[in-house]
Amino acid sequence: MGAGGRGQVRPGEFAARYAEAFAGLGGGGADPNAMFAAMMAVNQLRELGLRPESADAGAPWSRPALRLGD
Repeated sequence: MGAGGRGQVRPGEFAARYAEAFAGLGGGGADPNAMFAAMMAVNQLRELGLRPESADAGAPWSRPALRLGD
């Protein structure tokens, strides 16, 4: 899913790529903590407006449909 696009994001894939990019920028120190990186990735998904589609572990995340007139 690109910026502004519609689609699903798999949290496991996103967290792995997020941690890789974060480490590539020199973040996390010499021994980055995987749990911390995963928590940052989940926070980033929420900041982008995505929500999990179900309560299942590994469920895809996507943007909720807009509700106009509320």
